[in-house]
Order: sequence, then C-alpha cells, then structure tokens
Amino acid sequence: MKKKVNSKAKKTSKMQKSFSRTMSETRKEMNKTSSLFSYFIHLRFIEFIYLFITRIVARPYMIIFGSIGMIVMLAFSYSVSQTLGYTVSGYEGLIGFFIGWLIGAVIGLFAKSFNEGKY
Repeated sequence: MKKKVNSKAKKTSKMQKSFSRTMSETRKEMNKTSSLFSYFIHLRFIEFIYLFITRIVARPYMIIFGSIGMIVMLAFSYSVSQTLGYTVSGYEGLIGFFIGWLIGAVIGLFAKSFNEGKY
C-alpha cells in the first residue's frame, strides 16, 4: 500500500532541496570567509530568530514611535528637571522608547487589521 504524501510537504521538500542546491553552488564561488558567513547566516535557528525579530519585535511603527517617544520624553524630562532643579537619571530615554514602542505596536496592529480586514 502506497503512502500518500501531503502536497504541501512535497512542495516544501522540493523548495528546500532547490534552496540547498542553489546555496551550495553559490558558496563554491565565494571565498572561504564569505562562504562560512553564509553558512552561519542560513542556519535554521538563525533564520528563525531573524524572522521573529523582524516580524514581531522590530516592526516599522514600533521603531518610529519608539524613537519619537524617546525624543519627546527626553525633551520633556530635561526641561522639567532643569526648571525644578533635579538631575536626569538616564532612564528617561529608555522609558520613552518603550512607551513609544508600545504605542507603535498598538497602531501597527490597528493598521494591519484595517489593511487586511483581520487581526
């Protein structure tokens, strides 16, 4: 009795073989250090970490609003501390970035839901 192979798994297997063949051919044309770097970058868990960071942690709205939040928080805390005579501790920028990052995450979620019609 023949085992049925899932067409999606078969397609993924073909794609993986094609990718491996292309990468091995390309690495043959590279110098030793570039080939080693390419091998390291394309390891499965490195690619997973990269995709996690780019799809979840470092979204454009999060980075932009985090930077704006940091600038606003630093300007506000510096002006208030100069007026009242306090010293700036150094955590104001980090807190501002985190607050802006959270606002950017919420805005990004709404923008994505409006563009795709789902969350």
